[in-house]
Amino acid sequence: MVYRRDTERLAILNSLKGLYWILVDVKSQLERLRKETNRLLKFHSTLAYNRLSTITSNLKEALSFADVDLTERPTFDELRSYVGDFAIEVLNDLERFVDRIVNDRKRRGMFDLSSHITSYLTKLDTQLNVLIGFLKFYIKILSNVKDPKLQALRFSLQTVVKDLMVIQRRHKQVAHITNLSP
Repeated sequence: MVYRRDTERLAILNSLKGLYWILVDVKSQLERLRKETNRLLKFHSTLAYNRLSTITSNLKEALSFADVDLTERPTFDELRSYVGDFAIEVLNDLERFVDRIVNDRKRRGMFDLSSHITSYLTKLDTQLNVLIGFLKFYIKILSNVKDPKLQALRFSLQTVVKDLMVIQRRHKQVAHITNLSP
């Protein structure tokens, strides 16, 4: 498949721009989670936050190099048009999950980790598979492009995919550990 049309290029770049802002919001929720939890979940959210910080930084550099303007956050409607309802739902799921943990902790002084995290991480695993699949598709499309800026973006996306897969493996480990806990 030869990548020729500017509309396709723009659609991919806008989608990745939207992804960048979604990941910034996810990072913000992880920061909130890190502050409100302790032990295993704090450790896990810190590792995910650190990796996500690297992902967003690298994605920002690659998108900026590809002439994507990230100086202003898109409106909610623009963001939804870039990434679709699925990505918005992923963000909303995370927000609800963090709210439940924070509210549970405030209400009872603690929270039941296993009741919250196992079902959330199972759903998140599926969502990460979808995101990774889309990014691999974009990588395949960009592999046929001669533009050095888009080639740099492709290399960056390959790293993003690897980093997301590390986060995903860690989620599975945490889900397994919480299932073992009484």
